[in-house]
Amino acid sequence: MFHREVLEKAALKADAAQVYLRSSGNTPVRFAANKLKTLETRNARSLTLRVIHAGRIGIASTSKFEDADWVVEAALAAAEFGPEARFEFADPAVNPEVDVFDPRTPAHAVEDMVEAGREIVDLLRQHEPDLNIDVGLDKEVERTAIAGAAGEQAYERTSYGGSVSANLVRGTDVLGVYSFQVECGPDFDLDRICTEITEKLDLAKESATVATGALPVVLTPMAFGMVLAPALGAGFNGKLIEQGASPLVGRIGEQVFDERLAIADDATLHRSPLSCPFDDEGLPTRRVPLIEDGVLKSFLFDLQTAGKLGESSTGNGYGATPSPRSSATVVGGGEGSLEDLIGDIEEGILADYLLGGGQANVLRGDFGGNLLLGFKIEQGQIVGRLKDTLISGNAYELLAKIGRIGGRCEWVGGRLCAPPLVLEGVTVATRGQGRAGGLEG
Repeated sequence: MFHREVLEKAALKADAAQVYLRSSGNTPVRFAANKLKTLETRNARSLTLRVIHAGRIGIASTSKFEDADWVVEAALAAAEFGPEARFEFADPAVNPEVDVFDPRTPAHAVEDMVEAGREIVDLLRQHEPDLNIDVGLDKEVERTAIAGAAGEQAYERTSYGGSVSANLVRGTDVLGVYSFQVECGPDFDLDRICTEITEKLDLAKESATVATGALPVVLTPMAFGMVLAPALGAGFNGKLIEQGASPLVGRIGEQVFDERLAIADDATLHRSPLSCPFDDEGLPTRRVPLIEDGVLKSFLFDLQTAGKLGESSTGNGYGATPSPRSSATVVGGGEGSLEDLIGDIEEGILADYLLGGGQANVLRGDFGGNLLLGFKIEQGQIVGRLKDTLISGNAYELLAKIGRIGGRCEWVGGRLCAPPLVLEGVTVATRGQGRAGGLEG
């Protein structure tokens, strides 16, 4: 086989070598403005050779499985100018049993995906005929293999999911409502998706205003992923820790966050579309506690960043050119439903979706973005949709004193499982409005 030929040739010239193989078959179905737009199947495969030679790292990739000598020479040439290796390639080990392959996914007919898309469009337009609806459904089967001098290991993973965007244009007002779902198998819940979107559309029928100032903000799991997750992802990234760019450097063991907050990275969850038995460097995955009872417990490392800091990899090295990142971020729940959290607020905001992802200075933890979908809360009730409203703050400061954490965690796109939560004292700015709560200017 080609990858074995590459490995054998590399072993003759490099001090150490490892081959990373990835192949995938993806079938996307796209509806745009209520009509089927694209339907295709894409197959891809790639080989990446990683070498350590004269103490330095060299990497070369190809999608053409033809010339083994070229791949080896390219990796060796890259090693001449590559970074100093602070690790050794991992040998195959005992990996956790992780169920990430659903045989129903590759067998799921494209015709059924098209029919599901049409059904979503029809159901939503029955609720609101003027909606423009975009639907994207994807099924994917991927195989990852890593081969080295000590042997080879591989796994297969499936995913099936989709996104729905329902847009309503009335004059100069554009309302967008979104929903996402990703699973290992073809279990796309049409009723849940349509119910979620229609409920939000109904809530948005009335308009409301809020004054500039500081207010409590309820984040849905979707908004948590847009507002807080990017800052936390950067803060726990081992590369940024090694560079000294994270505000969490040197704070392991400290009470940095609210004592009710618990967050872990976990690639061993069964039926989670981003779980895997080993990372892209061949190390077994595991549950990595990041925050427990508000105390900072760990960062996410790949082999190189761990080696530079005298740490051990957490099994979070991903990509053909490995770097540390999360797999699935799981936030511990508290008590109460989203409705309970809203019911406790006299005046505030429910944030669901932010324009542009809501980020300002990710490295510092700052966020700021316009509410693409947000609602005014008065006396524990949602009274209308907010427009021209911006929320901003610092993720680390706000997570140090959380108002309340909800009890029901929900998945957002397969990468985040989080409950709703209340952030106190979020800065709110609106166009052409006064200040909230009688605050002095």
